Amino acid sequence: MAGVAAAQTPPPAATPCAACHGANGLSVMPDAPNLAGQPRAYLVEQLKAFRGGRRPSETMGLMAKNLSDADIQALADWYSGIVVEVKPRP
Repeated sequence: MAGVAAAQTPPPAATPCAACHGANGLSVMPDAPNLAGQPRAYLVEQLKAFRGGRRPSETMGLMAKNLSDADIQALADWYSGIVVEVKPRP
């Protein structure tokens, strides 16, 4: 089981992300990855790739197309700053 500790308030651009990736970056959809604790550079690169069409995904392409560079930086800061602790199930 995983627990999440967030060090800051999510940026406004994270609101639509929560529908699939969860409020704290732990996925609520079976085909959406967890974003919590991912490396910042990875998140920036992937969001830019979705936005620019280099990483094809109908859903993420639509979600990322209007993100500014500042939005992407804020999202990467938020999700990479979440500490994920993994604990075995009882």
